[in-house]
Amino acid sequence: EYAGHDITLALSKHKTDEKWLDRFVKMEEKWISDAKGWSGYFEVKYPVCAKLDKWDEDPESWPELTQEELEAFNKCIIM
Repeated sequence: EYAGHDITLALSKHKTDEKWLDRFVKMEEKWISDAKGWSGYFEVKYPVCAKLDKWDEDPESWPELTQEELEAFNKCIIM
């Protein structure tokens, strides 16, 4: 389901909705930290097979989430 997609933003908040895949946006420090933690976890379990060229860009040049997207992204889901 996630193969071939960048899931960095989705990992940072444990989101599984496809709308958070392949999103290159400015991220808050907490999101970056959480995404790096998950990245480390998966790198132990699975071999790294490629790196997206997009990550060679300056992330500060990426757009920010809109207010509506930010509210949806920060929405807590209780199971």
